[in-house]
Amino acid sequence: MSRWVRFVLAAVGGGTFIAVGDHLFHVRTHVLTHFWHPRWDGQTLLVYPLFIGAAALMIAAATPLVRGCARPAAVRLAVEAGAFYLAYWFTGQVGVRYPGWCVVVLLATFVGRLLLDDNPRAVLLVGIMIGIGGCLGEAAVSEMGLFRYVGRWLVPFWLLPLYLHGAPAVVGLTRVVDLAGVDDAVVPADAAQAVPA
Repeated sequence: MSRWVRFVLAAVGGGTFIAVGDHLFHVRTHVLTHFWHPRWDGQTLLVYPLFIGAAALMIAAATPLVRGCARPAAVRLAVEAGAFYLAYWFTGQVGVRYPGWCVVVLLATFVGRLLLDDNPRAVLLVGIMIGIGGCLGEAAVSEMGLFRYVGRWLVPFWLLPLYLHGAPAVVGLTRVVDLAGVDDAVVPADAAQAVPA
C-alpha cells in the first residue's frame, strides 16, 4: 500500500477516533457545547472534517521527528490509543470540577508513560508540538463560535496535558504511515548479505 494511501487512511481514522472521543467524553459530559449545525446528539458534524485535518497535520508535522523510531506493532498502537482514550475520559469526568487535579494526574501519568516508552524524546517533542498547536487551534475555532468549553477559559488548562497523552499514538501512527520513506530505505538483512562486496 502506498504511503499516501496510508496517510489518508490514518488521517481519516485518527481524526474520526478523536471526534468520537470528543463526542463521548466532552460533549456528552457537558465539558463543552457545540453551536454550529448540522448537529447529531449535541455535536456539530463539522468536527469530523476538522479533526481529520488536524490528524493529517499532526502526522505531517511529526514525520521528521520520528525517523529514528521503530515501527510499532499493532497491539502497541492499540494500547497507546486506548491510553489516550482513558485520559480523554478522565478529563470528561473531573476536568470541570477539579481542573487542578486533572492537570496533576495527566502530567504525572504522562511522565510515567514517557519513562516506559521506547521513544521518549520523540514522544515529548511531538507532545509539545501537538499540545501547543492543538490548544491554539481549538482556541481559534472556539473564537469562531463552533463550540465553547464550560468555564471562563477559552480552552481549559488541562487541554495541553491531554494532547501530551495523544503523542505516543501520534508517534506510532506516523511511523506506520512512513511519509518520509524510512522503511523503503532499509535493506533487509538477507538482501544485504546477498550483495557482493
